[in-house]
Amino acid sequence: MILPSTMSHAHAGHATLTSSAFLPEYHETRPARALVWTIAVALVGFIAWAAYAPVHETVTGQGMIRPEGLLQRVEHPEGGVVARIAVAEGDTVEAGDTLVVLDDSDLRADSRKLTARITRLERDIARYDALLALAPESEARDRAGAGIDPALIEELGFRAAQLDVIRQERAVAEAGIAAITARTTSLGYEIDLLAARQARYGAVENSGALTRQAVEDLDRDLVKLRANRDALSGERAVTEARIARTLAEEAELVGSYRFDAARNAGEAREELEAAQETLGQIDERLARTILTAPVAGIVNSIEVQGPGEVLGAGEIVAEIVPRDSRAVAEIEIPAERVGGIKVGDPVSLKILTYDFTRFGDIEARVERISPSSFEIDGGRQVFRTTLSFEKNGAFADRGHESDTMLPISPGMTVVANITTERRTVLSYLLKPLRIISDRALTER
Repeated sequence: MILPSTMSHAHAGHATLTSSAFLPEYHETRPARALVWTIAVALVGFIAWAAYAPVHETVTGQGMIRPEGLLQRVEHPEGGVVARIAVAEGDTVEAGDTLVVLDDSDLRADSRKLTARITRLERDIARYDALLALAPESEARDRAGAGIDPALIEELGFRAAQLDVIRQERAVAEAGIAAITARTTSLGYEIDLLAARQARYGAVENSGALTRQAVEDLDRDLVKLRANRDALSGERAVTEARIARTLAEEAELVGSYRFDAARNAGEAREELEAAQETLGQIDERLARTILTAPVAGIVNSIEVQGPGEVLGAGEIVAEIVPRDSRAVAEIEIPAERVGGIKVGDPVSLKILTYDFTRFGDIEARVERISPSSFEIDGGRQVFRTTLSFEKNGAFADRGHESDTMLPISPGMTVVANITTERRTVLSYLLKPLRIISDRALTER
């Protein structure tokens, strides 16, 4: 039997347990709400900051240092064998300084041969000119004998001796003419005397004072004298013909050797002109065996290795960077990145030849952008961009106590960071979304 008091207590406990299951749970939410608000405020603040915070876009390109003007290339038109190299890469040269010397032994041998040939031709021409000037007078031989060349003296003496033989023959004939003239005159006197005697004999012949024999003897003597005179006339004609022949022979001899001398002199002069022209060409080639610097500057490269190397015709021997040439950097910018670059944009230029982490960079500016793109290895399209900088070919190595000037030479590799347009952080963050939105629903 259960007591009423016990039942009342049990009922009260059951009611308490039943009612406790419906009691609300209690959680502390203030830290969570504070965190959410903090994140929200931070996000809003970041978006606000990103919408106004400016950043500069940087375009990177790689290239090398080049002279602003063209490199002065030293070439050789004929080529040859290298005998000596007088400079090395990086040397400073003045205009006219020797760079490379080629072997000239063959050219000098040809020059000596041509010089000897020219000397011989000049002697021959002098001999021919002397023959042309040789006068028929007897003193021409004496004038010829005053020459220096023994061959000239001998030939002129031979020609003068030929003339002397002809002249002596003519002199003998002329002396014969004189003798004939004297004999003819004497015969004329005798004939006149006999003719006068014959006339006197004719007057007294009929008187009988003279015998018939005496008259006939006189007539016979007169005929004989007249015949002798006629013979002398014929001999005179023959002698005069001999004189004329000697004159013709002399004229023919003089004309013959003068013609030969003139022809030989002309041929010798043509040969002399050709030899002198060839010698001039050889002298020019000899002068070109010494390759000199066309301008003052720095030797950028030497393309020959050493003595004995064969240099081809038109082959580049050396490259000179002119002293007055300003160094610039030429870099390649991808075609898709060149749009934001403009002339005057600042550039951070790093010389990779030197440790830029130690020596720093160089301030530069965009000076030129190529008007069209170029295709490089791999098919990529790039724009060539020229950068100018204030450093005049050197910059200081500040890693030492005293600043050492480090040269900036053509051919050095550089990396350039070009600072382009000003943008906000938010635009960078939204750029992928814009790209996605532009490309959305465009693919099939």
